[in-house]
Amino acid sequence: MRKTFIILFLSLCGFMSAQNSIGITAIESNGKSTVLLPNPIFNDNEIIIPLIEGKPVVPVKGESSNIQLSNNKPDFIFRLITKQDSIESKAEAKVIKNIPFAYAKKASDFELVKLYKQEGYRGVRIDRYQAGKGIILTDEDLIPFKESAINDFTFKVTLEKPLEQGEYAFKFKGEIPKCDTYFYAFTIK
Repeated sequence: MRKTFIILFLSLCGFMSAQNSIGITAIESNGKSTVLLPNPIFNDNEIIIPLIEGKPVVPVKGESSNIQLSNNKPDFIFRLITKQDSIESKAEAKVIKNIPFAYAKKASDFELVKLYKQEGYRGVRIDRYQAGKGIILTDEDLIPFKESAINDFTFKVTLEKPLEQGEYAFKFKGEIPKCDTYFYAFTIK
């Protein structure tokens, strides 16, 4: 019983701190919380597109994610940018770094996708590029999840199924003018 209480307490502590961080925070079953960092694609305007299993791939910067999760079914907290965040003078850097969270209205404005690793890079398979929506990901690589609102700007995301070992990322579904496409990547060990 004491062990269950400790795990519940640690989970609650991670959950509470995640509500204060703009962006996406992974919460593992042991209560450990980790903020996912943005990884841009190599270049929105000049994408060299290799093929994986016959589908074009958009490379994501970096060979792999520095975020390593041991739990194959973590929860995620999405904290969007509020009017108060944009008013605070110190928030400007946070807002610029997390620009998708200023455009999003809820967690389902993002999609979770499996990343593929190839020689020296990782990337996402795409279906097409559509003006006004940006990169359209391949449906079979999308991971379903459920969202529940904590308040108007904070959402909890729960995976419908455990993830296999590998690398995954959240991506904003829309297109943001004059802004790189960012993936918020993590690895399941």
